[in-house]
Amino acid sequence: MSLIEAAQHHKEPAAVLLLPADQTRFWCFKGAAIIILFSVSFCIPEEFFSKALFIIGAAGALGFVLIQLVVLIDVGYFLNLMWEKKTTEGGSRCWHIAVLAATCLNYMLSLVTAIICFIFYASGSCIQKTFFIIFNGLICVLASIISLHPKVQELQSGSGLLQSSLITLYVLYLTWSAMTNMPVNASKLIVQQDDDPKHTTKGTQQFVKAKLWRNLGWESQSPDLNPAEEKT
Repeated sequence: MSLIEAAQHHKEPAAVLLLPADQTRFWCFKGAAIIILFSVSFCIPEEFFSKALFIIGAAGALGFVLIQLVVLIDVGYFLNLMWEKKTTEGGSRCWHIAVLAATCLNYMLSLVTAIICFIFYASGSCIQKTFFIIFNGLICVLASIISLHPKVQELQSGSGLLQSSLITLYVLYLTWSAMTNMPVNASKLIVQQDDDPKHTTKGTQQFVKAKLWRNLGWESQSPDLNPAEEKT
């Protein structure tokens, strides 16, 4: 049974399903546990704590994406079955047209997303971005071809390109989102600092060097270019 059908056939209210009796009591102990965990987090070394949170966050993000993919497949399967059933019962081909239109729209949006990624993020010498755009696109094409295979149709009669189009659009959206959130190459950043003591300290210089920033020198006799500090 699909996730949507399971939710539709459930007779009990959501509050009973999500909040058992044990979860509505012992708030004092729960509050104390939260305070203790919050306090202990300050005692964990920063380097270890950051790496641990990164691993936990990456694992959680991967699980979240997989759950979304499963839900999208289930939604596409449910819509396909529902529209096909209405076509069979009503004798109208409008629902066939609805399936075709939704599938074409998803693939068109996917194509536009791929083109935008190529234009804005695959240009230049960054091979990594180009590789992931092409790789994810090929995976989506392969998934669409597999969905039309006779063996797949035999095992899942309600499957088709509608599910594949939803997955393709979602995967390319994730690709675009990852491209827009990639950090800027630190070695290309240029900073300029005057001879203020906080800029010339050893800690500041080591920080700039560790970040691989290029430090543009400041001439000792150069005029102040800040218009807010100009005096007439």
